[in-house]
Amino acid sequence: MHNEYEINEFVNPKGFGYCFNATDKCKYTLLFNNLGGDKFIFEFDKTESLDKNSINNKLIRDSICKVIYNFITANPERVIFIVYDNADYLDKARYRLFNIWFKHYNKSNYFKKMNILTSKQEIVSIIFMSNNVKFIKEILYKDS
Repeated sequence: MHNEYEINEFVNPKGFGYCFNATDKCKYTLLFNNLGGDKFIFEFDKTESLDKNSINNKLIRDSICKVIYNFITANPERVIFIVYDNADYLDKARYRLFNIWFKHYNKSNYFKKMNILTSKQEIVSIIFMSNNVKFIKEILYKDS
């Protein structure tokens, strides 16, 4: 029994790309676009689906979380940024859903997540490994 869908890697000229086909006849695409060094912006999208309940599909959640987990653990100094438009109700819903997924998948506190509200009314989630000393020092001592 599988806990996630079959995930395929594809060429993304800006970084890394992954996709999977869900049983609800929709395709999920996950992109990690390089911002420089070990920093990546994460984007995910899906093709339209007739199944409005795909949001509750545990296989979709587990597949997306596994891609993120494997991406970061392959290089523990990687940092992922996810940007949500706080004025867009769909993005706010996606933000809340992703927070639920993160809490469910990160029970051992292997990762840390910070959420920042920008002056442009965007929410930026930053995900990194708990033991990423390089990034933690960068945050703590940036203006020192």
